[in-house]
Amino acid sequence: MVFLVEGINVLIGKKIRFSIATTHLVGFFVMVLYVNTSPSPQAPMSWIYWAKLDFPISLIYDISCPSYFNLVNQLKPSFFGYFFYLPHLIHGFLGTVWWYFLPGLFMSKRIGGFWKK
Repeated sequence: MVFLVEGINVLIGKKIRFSIATTHLVGFFVMVLYVNTSPSPQAPMSWIYWAKLDFPISLIYDISCPSYFNLVNQLKPSFFGYFFYLPHLIHGFLGTVWWYFLPGLFMSKRIGGFWKK
């Protein structure tokens, strides 16, 4: 019976982590929709707010090189160009993975976290 209760607790922890990551991903798609449909030429500057939200992951902006941007601009009309566009890669893929694992750092192992308490 104890094993069943622990399994339920771990499942609750995974649901919490999944719901936070899903919320981040939905917010990302709303942001992409806003940037792509906005008539304002300064709409892509809104990614700055996401740099604060995905802080450790957004440090990749500092180590990116100009040759990466040139490569992505050549791929732009294709799916790969949009996927590897740096804000999409950082905030859409890596940021969502970060927000999946982040709550586990603050939960005990009993409920699906990474630490014994």
